[in-house]
Amino acid sequence: MHPRHGGGGGTMHTYALDVDEFIDEIVIGYDSYVNMLQVNTNKKSLWYGTWSGRICHFSLPAGFAVAGLFGSSGTYLDALGIAALPH
Repeated sequence: MHPRHGGGGGTMHTYALDVDEFIDEIVIGYDSYVNMLQVNTNKKSLWYGTWSGRICHFSLPAGFAVAGLFGSSGTYLDALGIAALPH
């Protein structure tokens, strides 16, 4: 089990990608910590958290897809980054 971040609330979400589905955009909402994550695939859009504060869009160039996420945290998730590879 991975350690929890984001205080005492929230619910774990999982989503299995279809064989022909890939993540091509991530949208992050933040104030002093990350409070919203939107994941856009070539098929649908999923979002978690509360829309507030500043918004940062990470759109990948054509032919690339998200291969992984990385970040840093204290009590809350403070930063989030994207690793991308050609698909």
